[in-house]
Amino acid sequence: MNNNGVTNNTNQVVPTAQPAAVSQQPQVVATTPVAQTAPVPATQAPVDQPTVVSIESLVPNASALQAQAPLVVPQQQPQVTQAQPVQPQVQAPVISNEPVLVPMTEPPQQIIRPVEVRRSKLTPILLVLVLVLIGYIVYTTKTNQTQINDLIYKCSPINASKEAKEIDKNSPLVQRLYNIVETNIREDVAQTEFNDSYKAYLVLRQMGKSSFYDSNCNMFSDSAMEPYKCDGISNFYPKAFSEEDYLLKWKEIFGENTKPYLGSIKLKNECIGGYQYIEGRHEFVEGYCDKQSATTFKVEKSIKKVTSTRNTIIITEEVRYKENESMSLPDYLKNGYYIYTFRLDINYNYVLVSKEYQSKY
Repeated sequence: MNNNGVTNNTNQVVPTAQPAAVSQQPQVVATTPVAQTAPVPATQAPVDQPTVVSIESLVPNASALQAQAPLVVPQQQPQVTQAQPVQPQVQAPVISNEPVLVPMTEPPQQIIRPVEVRRSKLTPILLVLVLVLIGYIVYTTKTNQTQINDLIYKCSPINASKEAKEIDKNSPLVQRLYNIVETNIREDVAQTEFNDSYKAYLVLRQMGKSSFYDSNCNMFSDSAMEPYKCDGISNFYPKAFSEEDYLLKWKEIFGENTKPYLGSIKLKNECIGGYQYIEGRHEFVEGYCDKQSATTFKVEKSIKKVTSTRNTIIITEEVRYKENESMSLPDYLKNGYYIYTFRLDINYNYVLVSKEYQSKY
């Protein structure tokens, strides 16, 4: 109410009553500023809608009064934004293949129970079976080894049996082998000892005529093979054969695995043989000997028997020497049996292994 007894009604902002659970912003109604702003009593009852009354209808000079009145700017209430409840993000559990170590406050207590030892009835049976199995393995191993040995010795075309079997002494194989070792009386008088020089002489006898060729005395040493000489001998033209042909024939007679003898080829007591090995030429060169090599002794030789055992052939030679009236036999010429052993080598060739003497009486 003013001084003139007129009640001034202004636009009032009456908030609408809201339930306590829901918070809303107040509705703001803009009004024309007046000289005084009457506050709304706190005890005023809320209304549903504000009543708007025109000031001009009540106060004729309201516009002039409004212009003179100071402008009152109402304080703007801050806008309150209702905070939305933050819902926690639920993350899916991460499954890992790694083991999770869970600490234990106290180790689990192990209950130790006494183990009852029971004797199985199957133990003696298993022991017997093991012994039988071991015996079977040993027996099988020996049997297989025997079969392998039999197969090895079956390479012999003569006899694959363990027992000695007598074969025909006139067969081509026996005659060919005997031809290698058979010697005459002059050769026996010269030497009967079965050493390297004797073997080399047996090889020399088996060299074919095509292996010999005309040569010369170059690098021949007279002192190395007395009484053989080469230089200064009239009407003497030495022969020679190559080292290659000699080695091939050596392997054929004595086997692939034997060490060949490379040296002078001559027998001990007579001028028989007479080929000197010259290493620088890789040849065996013939020498000349002027001593007489005739003898008046005689000998009778024959094959007593021939036996074959697996891959071995044994030729037994019976020998009987005869002395003359003026000279007795040398001690190294012995009557009796000479046993020659041949064995099949890796080249399926029977090679000479040994020569042994056996007394007849």
